[in-house]
Amino acid sequence: METKQILTIVEVTKAYDIKNLLSKVSEREKRWILPIKETIDSSFSEWDYHVTLFLREEQVKYAKDKLKKDFDVYVISLKEINSFLGNGKFEGKNSLKN
Repeated sequence: METKQILTIVEVTKAYDIKNLLSKVSEREKRWILPIKETIDSSFSEWDYHVTLFLREEQVKYAKDKLKKDFDVYVISLKEINSFLGNGKFEGKNSLKN
């Protein structure tokens, strides 16, 4: 069985207002996927394209609710990924501790 290849488009933001970002996500085919396909090698043409968003913890539920029909978009909290990377001290509002 052949493994399906995936190209992931990643957006990271600490912004509180993510409406503009969600608008970009809804236009991902035009804004990101088609331009990428036009510029990369044709060997990537059959790959699946997914979007992953890293957002503030308090924006995750809102984004997931808005994107629930979009199965190719993943939403992950910055706090969660920061903890996963071994830095449990998330500074909250505007920064990730290095």
